Amino acid sequence: MCIRDSIIGGGNSKGQPELAAFMVKRADGSTTELPLDALISGSWDADTMCVAHEGFSLRLTIDCRSNSAAVISVQAERTYSNRDTVFLNLPLRLLPGGELETGNGKSHKLGENEIRLSGASLGGSLSYNHWRVTLPENARFLWPYYTYTPYGPVRIPRNIRTAMGVVSIPLKPDSSWLHLRFRVE
Repeated sequence: MCIRDSIIGGGNSKGQPELAAFMVKRADGSTTELPLDALISGSWDADTMCVAHEGFSLRLTIDCRSNSAAVISVQAERTYSNRDTVFLNLPLRLLPGGELETGNGKSHKLGENEIRLSGASLGGSLSYNHWRVTLPENARFLWPYYTYTPYGPVRIPRNIRTAMGVVSIPLKPDSSWLHLRFRVE
Protein backbone atom coordinates (compact mmCIF):
# COMPACT_ATOMS: atom_id res chain seq x y z
CA MET A 1 0.00 0.00 0.00
CA CYS A 2 1.33 3.41 -0.96
CA ILE A 3 0.76 6.51 1.20
CA ARG A 4 -2.36 6.00 3.28
CA ASP A 5 -3.60 9.59 3.28
CA SER A 6 -5.56 11.07 0.42
CA ILE A 7 -3.38 14.00 -0.59
CA ILE A 8 -4.16 14.69 -4.24
CA GLY A 9 -7.80 14.98 -5.25
CA GLY A 10 -9.13 13.94 -8.58
CA GLY A 11 -12.47 14.45 -10.12
CA ASN A 12 -14.06 17.26 -12.00
CA SER A 13 -12.10 19.50 -14.30
CA LYS A 14 -15.11 20.42 -16.45
CA GLY A 15 -14.58 24.03 -17.36
CA GLN A 16 -11.78 24.19 -14.79
CA PRO A 17 -8.49 23.40 -16.53
CA GLU A 18 -6.59 24.16 -13.30
CA LEU A 19 -7.84 20.84 -11.90
CA ALA A 20 -6.67 18.72 -14.86
CA ALA A 21 -3.36 16.90 -14.35
CA PHE A 22 -2.02 18.56 -17.51
CA MET A 23 -3.17 21.91 -18.87
CA VAL A 24 -1.84 23.66 -21.96
CA LYS A 25 -1.94 27.45 -22.06
CA ARG A 26 -1.92 28.53 -25.68
CA ALA A 27 -0.02 31.58 -26.94
CA ASP A 28 -3.39 33.29 -27.58
CA GLY A 29 -4.34 32.93 -23.87
CA SER A 30 -6.80 30.04 -24.28
CA THR A 31 -6.35 26.79 -22.35
CA THR A 32 -6.76 23.12 -23.21
CA GLU A 33 -7.19 20.40 -20.61
CA LEU A 34 -8.67 17.58 -22.65
CA PRO A 35 -5.99 15.31 -24.15
CA LEU A 36 -6.09 13.99 -27.69
CA ASP A 37 -5.06 10.55 -26.46
CA ALA A 38 -3.94 8.87 -23.25
CA LEU A 39 -2.48 5.58 -22.06
CA ILE A 40 -2.36 4.38 -18.47
CA SER A 41 -0.10 1.51 -17.44
CA GLY A 42 0.37 -0.05 -14.01
CA SER A 43 3.21 -2.19 -12.73
CA TRP A 44 4.82 -3.24 -9.47
CA ASP A 45 7.49 -0.57 -9.91
CA ALA A 46 5.39 2.46 -10.88
CA ASP A 47 2.15 3.54 -12.48
CA THR A 48 2.48 5.59 -15.67
CA MET A 49 0.16 7.89 -17.58
CA CYS A 50 1.12 9.09 -21.05
CA VAL A 51 -0.93 11.94 -22.50
CA ALA A 52 -0.91 13.62 -25.91
CA HIS A 53 -2.01 17.23 -26.20
CA GLU A 54 -1.75 19.18 -29.42
CA GLY A 55 1.90 20.20 -29.44
CA PHE A 56 3.01 18.12 -26.43
CA SER A 57 3.75 14.57 -25.39
CA LEU A 58 3.48 14.22 -21.60
CA ARG A 59 4.35 11.48 -19.13
CA LEU A 60 3.58 11.14 -15.42
CA THR A 61 4.75 8.27 -13.20
CA ILE A 62 3.92 7.52 -9.59
CA ASP A 63 6.52 5.47 -7.77
CA CYS A 64 5.50 4.30 -4.29
CA ARG A 65 8.77 3.94 -2.43
CA SER A 66 7.15 2.78 0.83
CA ASN A 67 3.96 3.13 2.86
CA SER A 68 5.04 6.68 3.68
CA ALA A 69 6.89 7.93 0.57
CA ALA A 70 6.11 8.38 -3.10
CA VAL A 71 7.67 10.20 -6.02
CA ILE A 72 5.68 11.74 -8.85
CA SER A 73 7.87 12.24 -11.91
CA VAL A 74 6.73 14.31 -14.87
CA GLN A 75 8.18 14.81 -18.34
CA ALA A 76 7.04 17.11 -21.16
CA GLU A 77 8.23 17.08 -24.75
CA ARG A 78 7.25 19.64 -27.34
CA THR A 79 6.18 17.80 -30.50
CA TYR A 80 6.29 20.80 -32.80
CA SER A 81 7.36 24.42 -32.64
CA ASN A 82 4.90 26.56 -30.70
CA ARG A 83 4.94 29.17 -27.95
CA ASP A 84 2.44 27.32 -25.75
CA THR A 85 3.16 26.38 -22.13
CA VAL A 86 2.17 23.13 -20.43
CA PHE A 87 1.41 22.91 -16.70
CA LEU A 88 1.22 20.09 -14.19
CA ASN A 89 -1.65 20.74 -11.76
CA LEU A 90 -2.05 19.01 -8.42
CA PRO A 91 -5.41 19.60 -6.69
CA LEU A 92 -4.57 19.11 -3.02
CA ARG A 93 -7.14 17.91 -0.50
CA LEU A 94 -6.96 20.47 2.29
CA LEU A 95 -9.53 21.41 4.91
CA PRO A 96 -10.57 24.85 6.12
CA GLY A 97 -9.20 25.54 9.58
CA GLY A 98 -6.05 23.53 8.86
CA GLU A 99 -2.52 24.90 8.86
CA LEU A 100 -0.37 24.90 5.73
CA GLU A 101 3.35 25.41 6.20
CA THR A 102 5.85 26.45 3.56
CA GLY A 103 9.44 25.26 3.26
CA ASN A 104 10.68 28.50 4.79
CA GLY A 105 8.63 27.87 7.96
CA LYS A 106 5.78 30.31 7.35
CA SER A 107 2.37 29.05 8.45
CA HIS A 108 -0.95 29.86 6.75
CA LYS A 109 -4.38 29.24 8.31
CA LEU A 110 -6.74 27.86 5.66
CA GLY A 111 -9.99 29.79 5.55
CA GLU A 112 -11.98 31.90 3.12
CA ASN A 113 -9.12 34.37 2.58
CA GLU A 114 -7.16 33.75 -0.59
CA ILE A 115 -3.60 32.46 -0.26
CA ARG A 116 -1.31 32.77 -3.28
CA LEU A 117 2.25 31.51 -2.94
CA SER A 118 5.08 31.15 -5.43
CA GLY A 119 8.86 31.02 -5.67
CA ALA A 120 10.55 32.14 -2.46
CA SER A 121 7.26 32.34 -0.53
CA LEU A 122 6.84 28.56 -1.05
CA GLY A 123 10.38 27.83 0.11
CA GLY A 124 10.64 24.61 -1.91
CA SER A 125 7.94 22.62 -0.13
CA LEU A 126 4.47 22.52 1.40
CA SER A 127 3.44 20.65 4.55
CA TYR A 128 -0.05 19.90 5.77
CA ASN A 129 -1.19 17.63 8.61
CA HIS A 130 1.36 14.79 8.43
CA TRP A 131 2.55 15.09 4.82
CA ARG A 132 5.13 17.15 2.96
CA VAL A 133 5.82 17.63 -0.76
CA THR A 134 8.94 19.11 -2.33
CA LEU A 135 8.27 21.70 -5.03
CA PRO A 136 10.39 23.38 -7.69
CA GLU A 137 11.11 27.11 -7.55
CA ASN A 138 8.62 27.90 -10.35
CA ALA A 139 5.65 26.24 -8.58
CA ARG A 140 2.57 28.28 -7.63
CA PHE A 141 -0.07 27.55 -4.99
CA LEU A 142 -3.64 28.87 -4.69
CA TRP A 143 -6.19 28.44 -1.88
CA PRO A 144 -9.22 28.28 -1.91
CA TYR A 145 -10.06 26.94 -5.35
CA TYR A 146 -13.79 26.33 -5.62
CA THR A 147 -14.75 23.28 -7.65
CA TYR A 148 -17.43 22.63 -10.24
CA THR A 149 -20.55 20.69 -9.34
CA PRO A 150 -23.23 19.51 -11.79
CA TYR A 151 -25.94 19.87 -9.14
CA GLY A 152 -28.04 22.93 -8.36
CA PRO A 153 -28.31 26.32 -10.04
CA VAL A 154 -24.77 27.48 -9.13
CA ARG A 155 -22.15 25.37 -10.93
CA ILE A 156 -19.15 26.66 -8.96
CA PRO A 157 -20.46 27.35 -5.45
CA ARG A 158 -18.20 29.15 -3.02
CA ASN A 159 -18.40 26.30 -0.52
CA ILE A 160 -15.25 26.44 1.58
CA ARG A 161 -15.81 22.85 2.78
CA THR A 162 -15.32 21.52 -0.77
CA ALA A 163 -12.53 23.92 -1.77
CA MET A 164 -9.12 22.62 -2.79
CA GLY A 165 -5.61 23.95 -2.83
CA VAL A 166 -4.02 23.84 -6.28
CA VAL A 167 -0.31 23.57 -7.05
CA SER A 168 0.52 24.53 -10.63
CA ILE A 169 3.95 23.98 -12.16
CA PRO A 170 5.00 25.07 -15.67
CA LEU A 171 6.95 22.24 -17.28
CA LYS A 172 10.05 22.54 -19.43
CA PRO A 173 9.20 20.99 -22.83
CA ASP A 174 12.73 19.59 -23.27
CA SER A 175 12.08 16.00 -22.08
CA SER A 176 13.77 16.62 -18.73
CA TRP A 177 12.18 14.99 -15.70
CA LEU A 178 10.68 16.87 -12.77
CA HIS A 179 10.45 14.91 -9.49
CA LEU A 180 8.05 15.75 -6.66
CA ARG A 181 8.65 13.85 -3.44
CA PHE A 182 5.79 13.18 -1.04
CA ARG A 183 6.42 12.02 2.49
CA VAL A 184 3.92 11.13 5.21
CA GLU A 185 5.18 11.24 8.80
